[in-house]
Amino acid sequence: MKLLRQADLPDHAVVRDQYEAHRDGVLTAAETAAYETHLRTCAACRQWLARQDALITDLRADMPPPYRLATDGAVQIQQAMYKQIKRSIFMQNVKLSLRTMAAVAAVVLIAAVALWWQYGRGEQTSTSPTETAVPNATLPASTAAEPTSLTFAAPPSQRSRYELVAALYNGLNPDVTVQVISLSPDSDPATQADAAVLQGNPAGAANYVNLADRLRTSTDLNPQDFFAGALQGCQAGDYAYGLPISFMPSFLYFDQTVLAEAGVTVPAAEWTWPELVQMITALSSGDGNRYGFGDVDGLLRLLRPLIANSLAETGTIAPADLQPHLQDVANLLAAGHVADVNPAELELLIANGRVGLWLDNPAALEARQLGLGDSLGRLPVPPLGDLAMTNPAEPACLAISRGSDQPEAAWRWLQYLVYNPPELPAGSVPANRLISNSFNENNAPTDSATLVAISRAWFSSRRGQAEALLPALRQHVVAGVPLEDALAQVASADPVEGSAEAEATVPVIASPPPDTGPTIIRFYGDQFRLAEAANAFRQTHPDIIVDISFNARVGAGGVFTLEDVAEQFDCFSWFGIGLTPTNVAGAVLDLSELVSPETLADYAPETLAVLQSDGALLGLPLEVNPIVVRYNENRFNERGVPLPTADWTLNELLNTAAQLGQTADPPVYGFISSAFDVLSGPEVVEMLLLEQGMRPWDVAAGTVNLTDPVVTAVVSQYVTWIQQNALYATLPGANFDERSSLIQNGRAALWTTRSDDRPIALGVPEPFAVLPLPQLNSNILSAPWQTVLFVSNRVEDPTACTQWIEYLTTRTDAITAVPARQSVLNSRSWQNEVGPENAAVFREALARHLAASEPDAELVSFGEKFPLYRWLQEAAAAAAAGGDLNALLAQAQAHSEQYLACLSGLTDPTFEEAEACAQQADLDYNSDNQ
Repeated sequence: MKLLRQADLPDHAVVRDQYEAHRDGVLTAAETAAYETHLRTCAACRQWLARQDALITDLRADMPPPYRLATDGAVQIQQAMYKQIKRSIFMQNVKLSLRTMAAVAAVVLIAAVALWWQYGRGEQTSTSPTETAVPNATLPASTAAEPTSLTFAAPPSQRSRYELVAALYNGLNPDVTVQVISLSPDSDPATQADAAVLQGNPAGAANYVNLADRLRTSTDLNPQDFFAGALQGCQAGDYAYGLPISFMPSFLYFDQTVLAEAGVTVPAAEWTWPELVQMITALSSGDGNRYGFGDVDGLLRLLRPLIANSLAETGTIAPADLQPHLQDVANLLAAGHVADVNPAELELLIANGRVGLWLDNPAALEARQLGLGDSLGRLPVPPLGDLAMTNPAEPACLAISRGSDQPEAAWRWLQYLVYNPPELPAGSVPANRLISNSFNENNAPTDSATLVAISRAWFSSRRGQAEALLPALRQHVVAGVPLEDALAQVASADPVEGSAEAEATVPVIASPPPDTGPTIIRFYGDQFRLAEAANAFRQTHPDIIVDISFNARVGAGGVFTLEDVAEQFDCFSWFGIGLTPTNVAGAVLDLSELVSPETLADYAPETLAVLQSDGALLGLPLEVNPIVVRYNENRFNERGVPLPTADWTLNELLNTAAQLGQTADPPVYGFISSAFDVLSGPEVVEMLLLEQGMRPWDVAAGTVNLTDPVVTAVVSQYVTWIQQNALYATLPGANFDERSSLIQNGRAALWTTRSDDRPIALGVPEPFAVLPLPQLNSNILSAPWQTVLFVSNRVEDPTACTQWIEYLTTRTDAITAVPARQSVLNSRSWQNEVGPENAAVFREALARHLAASEPDAELVSFGEKFPLYRWLQEAAAAAAAGGDLNALLAQAQAHSEQYLACLSGLTDPTFEEAEACAQQADLDYNSDNQ
């Protein structure tokens, strides 16, 4: 389907686009009649035709003598040929690319030789090869002045595309050299380049040349070639600061899942404002759980065409024109159907499926599709009463700085661009309808929402004024301020007065920045998993190339450490961070000032706490890996034991395990911990006692209570579980290989593992046998491991690395465990990645693990507290083998008392000092995990 019907083309195209075909005599009788009929009625086309014919006549009349084709004549011929090539480009649906550019260059070269052969050789007779030798001065040396140099500022993400077009233009126009540059977002293009691409309304429109006169008098550019109103999109008042090259229509996006939940069907693209109001109402739950529309400001922005239309007609706002629609907005807001939130809060609402409709544009499409997948849909903005052109469209405008000393050369370049644009960003539409109608059929929009949005695209030279009045409308609908009073508080002066050009200071253009090429950062990580993320990052950050690799040199002694990676890479990821990595504090940058506050606010404080040291933020969490519990459903079925539920407790886990343990050969265990330091053995006793309000020891106070009757009773139950194979109990971290082997061989009914240990699935994964940790009332667990992103202090461009790692934290395809950022954790994208049911389990697992952990628990467990665990486990294991539990606990009590007494004389004891105290208390003590 074509974007627009042929009948929608401007009438001038009947002549101008078929000029060469008419001269060649290849038009049909009907086309010839239409061509000649239009010429008889169109003075502008007759003048244009006369100029074309005169050019050809002059070229033939002014042909130099044989062998002496003048340089300026060759250039004219070349340009005349290019006009025909240009016509072919947009009339034959040819897109500019590297291949096309090479082909065009070849055509120009071959055609130039052919023209010289036809016109430059003169009347020659056949002679021998030696007689046709070219005289010494076949072509005179060029005496032309140095070509005019123009700097052109393009968006960084599109710079390479504009460079392709500039290369062809420079080759076809030897008198001009266009240098394409890109600027930082905070740079003012008017002071940095002769011409530029501007997005939206610039703050200083008067810093750019007013193109109004040029648009009226240009013979190479026809205003009728542009979409209706597009030229006004690059105006502020009557000041034409730019020429539109493209525009991006906005849409009302929706989440089809939300529509299905609310029982709402998708309306036709040709819908109305009342239907929009009805849809918002139907989608809303009315209680704040689900909103029909995303935000008040977005809904008010839909009314900008009404405001601009009123300003254009009368110069002022007529409240009566706005009141009916404003009343609809106020009613929807009062009923709780529209959310009054900031952009960050809106993002969370959309990600959590709590918004039906919201205003957005295709620039956010990739991120939206990543979050919502196939459930993302869109509709055009409906008309507002009799006003049909209401779909917001963001124009990209080509502008010339008033500081340029080559405005005419810049104007030629801009005219060339609007007929020969580069490949445009996804979602953009060429502002020139001739180009739009020459879309390749495979690339042309065909969905009704896009076609209607384009046909209703709204542009306005009063857009700036309309935007300035939106706060007044908000005061009216949100705070109830009378509309007349609210409007009176807003200054609505014309954005650019007629005398602005004369009054404004002419900007001074700086020298073009040196072309240093893109910044290359070396990142230590999985180049295969992150390949797609790196490619997507390059699209939005074309000035940064991320070189991802796991190839690194091993450090001294064959050990590979964080410090080794920091020396070899600019930024890097590291798995299994559970303690504050103070060992790299001197090798990495403090990210607290580099990472945006919005990003840091997106983390739970507990996840950042692990990475904070002396006020510095050493790294940025990518993912968190909480402990979960897996189960073998077959073992439950064999024993007739019901499956546990996610709201279980520690006692329920242990009682369930007691029903599943089997002492036959080979044994089957009810519960095995395959996590390094969670529920391996004696910690179970400590947790059970803490839940009863009993502490078996207090390291800080130097007390131990292993012979207390309450402790004895719990340890006795623990011994029974060991004898029943309800538990496979060892010291923390011991016998890891044997534990893994038992689980892999199906000899465990329940076992702990980490959240990244999950089945690989294609598409949205089905639920699998996984539960969160039981609800725990103590906080003795080690913090969940994290995969952390660091920036080396050796990096040359910290900003580039920071942009990359911030971006990476938003990519669900970079995450194998649980997202560290709250927005990603609650996003539809991650939910689809792991499956909705599994996502709910992982979220709960993370919350429970964080609640039951302490940042330094791992140090304590494997440091000062480890000997206490050892003596308790030795007593339980000996009792399970038939020993006297009371005597064994008394011996453990004695060892523990002597050990704690030794520790009390030390300040912040090291691991070695704690081990020495343990050996002093127990001569048979061995620190190896047995």
